[in-house]
Amino acid sequence: MCTTLEDLDRIKSRIIEVLRAEKKELTSEELRRKLNVSLSQLSIALFELSKEGIVERKYTEEYDPTRPFDTVSWILVREAEEAPSPEILLRKGIRLVFSIPLSMHTVRARLLNRYRALDFLDAYTSVIELAKQEIKIVCPVIDAYGMFPVISKVAKNPQLRVRIITELDKSKDLLYLIEVVSKNRFQVADATKTIRYEDRVRKICGVHTKIVIADDEVALVGSFNFSKYHYFVNFDLGFLILNQEIVGILSKLFDELWNYVTSSKYRS
Repeated sequence: MCTTLEDLDRIKSRIIEVLRAEKKELTSEELRRKLNVSLSQLSIALFELSKEGIVERKYTEEYDPTRPFDTVSWILVREAEEAPSPEILLRKGIRLVFSIPLSMHTVRARLLNRYRALDFLDAYTSVIELAKQEIKIVCPVIDAYGMFPVISKVAKNPQLRVRIITELDKSKDLLYLIEVVSKNRFQVADATKTIRYEDRVRKICGVHTKIVIADDEVALVGSFNFSKYHYFVNFDLGFLILNQEIVGILSKLFDELWNYVTSSKYRS
């Protein structure tokens, strides 16, 4: 569904009106039902309001990491001001992101709210959902769990292009997607480079960076791989970057890496 600037402004105004009237947090799904808009429209409007410092996420015990956008709650910023926050980061358009494993589920909401951080799955799926033209990903380990939001978005948007730099020996789920999705829309560059030395294969080059970028508008960087192991087992830290100058630098760096890794010189 196409959303005009006028539509977006109307939805943003209605979100503020509803939250002000309710005087409590509401989940994305509750807001969607009250406003009668699509999840895509709501996602864009909430992203804009969050970027403008008008609304904040709030995580409750009902938050479900398997349905991050539907179950995250939203409040007006003035109602969240009691929570301490890294103000320098917020002013620079950077938000903390925590990946909190299942073993820490009892303290997840408290940690996220205390530091006004985003849950990893919430941040990751939000970045993917905001993309209109291109998604750029660098990550050594990507499995089907990490790719599901991407493929779901590709299926909904026939104009979307995806480029991924990874280590294919650690991301074998991508091999299936390479075969079934058009090469014009889904491209993967294998950063792994090896040599044979004394009858042993040794890795001499690869990637360890973890970045996902949507349309040079927003980026997620951190210590987490986009895999089930990092969803379920490890505590990881990252940043959601809304500052377009920084996002632009990361995007240009991705293009440099892409051109280098896909060059015949690198593969020789």
